[in-house]
Amino acid sequence: MSHAQLPPNVPILLDGRPAEKITAFLFGKGGNDDPKVLLANKNKSFQGSIVLGMGFTFDDTNPEATPIAEMHRLIEKDPRNTERIFPYIGGEEVNSSPTHAYHRYVIDFFDRSEEEAWEWPNLMQIVKDKVKPIRDEQKRDALRERWWQYAEKRPGLVKAIAECERVLVSACGASKWFSPTFIPANCVFSHALAIFAFEDYSAFCVLQSRLHDVWARFLGSSMKDDLRYTPSDCFETFPFPEFTSPPSPLSTRGEGGQEREEPPGSESPSPGGRGVGVRATILTSPPSPLSTRGEGEQENPPTPPSPPCGEGGRGGEVEAIGKTYYEYRADLMVRNNQGLTDTYNRFHDPNETHPDILKLRELHHQMDRAVLAAYGWQDIDTPCGFALDYLDTDPDDLPAPAAERIATGDLFFPTAAEAAAFGALISTGKRKLPWRYKWPEATHDEVLARLLDLNQQRHLEEIRGHKAAEGDKANGKIQKAKGKSTIQTPSDSDTPTIPGLEL
Repeated sequence: MSHAQLPPNVPILLDGRPAEKITAFLFGKGGNDDPKVLLANKNKSFQGSIVLGMGFTFDDTNPEATPIAEMHRLIEKDPRNTERIFPYIGGEEVNSSPTHAYHRYVIDFFDRSEEEAWEWPNLMQIVKDKVKPIRDEQKRDALRERWWQYAEKRPGLVKAIAECERVLVSACGASKWFSPTFIPANCVFSHALAIFAFEDYSAFCVLQSRLHDVWARFLGSSMKDDLRYTPSDCFETFPFPEFTSPPSPLSTRGEGGQEREEPPGSESPSPGGRGVGVRATILTSPPSPLSTRGEGEQENPPTPPSPPCGEGGRGGEVEAIGKTYYEYRADLMVRNNQGLTDTYNRFHDPNETHPDILKLRELHHQMDRAVLAAYGWQDIDTPCGFALDYLDTDPDDLPAPAAERIATGDLFFPTAAEAAAFGALISTGKRKLPWRYKWPEATHDEVLARLLDLNQQRHLEEIRGHKAAEGDKANGKIQKAKGKSTIQTPSDSDTPTIPGLEL
């Protein structure tokens, strides 16, 4: 709805304020179309592998798995078994461990034939005993017939991250907070994770910023109060700042996912999937004397350094603040022995006043400002405060001041003190209030409207570019055909020209 559709004397009001128009998304600017998938984001985000059979795993906490001690025994018996055993990373490791340490391992034959897989007989026997009975009950022929392979192997993911030393991952199941983190790329990632083929801090900065969080919560689904981050909806449609792009897929894998040849002096990867790389070192090294983990639970390898700030045309300021934020957060989690979930629970709690958390909030604000600047949107004001995602308390049961505030519909509090005071009025003690440290609604809507508009612009540019490329290709074919049709023999100009035939 716009002024052009109404008599000039009829005002358009949005939330009680004058507006030029009201879009289908109830914003005062931007378009009405649903966001489009952008070609620029193709092959950069993935869901992890669907193993379908926990018998593939070595895990001391799951009765369906094989004990870690047995894994070590099999490696000692035949060191080649390290070639097909990989660290297994899921949502729990990412969100709960301060260092994202893995405690599970998984057998992976990728796309090998059954005959090839039996080259590791000890591992294949485990899969036959523990996985095949489950697969025999599946309705899909492929799952029954190729019981030694994962249900979803994600060859696109394996190919996309072949050149990466690390990747960004985040839980894509129901999770309170979207908080990507770097994990070594040489792992098997579970279906509970979204994986992004980025190695640099600038990409982390954009994905961790409130701009992407606003976008993801607008387009993603939810379960209860938690976000379900779906890469197809939340990532593939997101219009990144133009400097932010993942490493080029330089893999030389052939058909079937075979990895590139490694530099001299390193272990060669095995064909048909993930290479062995540092697997033997990881799997056979004993736990660190300083570690409190049990047998088989290893510390992760050190996170490799990111590319220098601004490398490859990326924004140096975004890279720098992303690195500062990431390293501060990583150190904070280790010092407090808290994972991402616990850390962000504190981050969003108005009663949390520890200087470490206050600094994390300030760094997050700096990160948001750097990302806004990368878009050229420095004009947007970004004050932060505390707001309740919802309120399931009957106002009639609350003190009058609280009931009056609720009646206004304004549950955003600019300061932690105001939010804590209101929380004290309404808290029943049964559950923690769903506070979120966020932008006010006006800022939220302004940023989201601009992102929606930018998505449409990028989509149209991609369409025009695709049509132009098709036109160039067609013109090239025409010119080539014309060149062939005018060939004449230099020795006899009177000889008739026969198109496509050199006389």
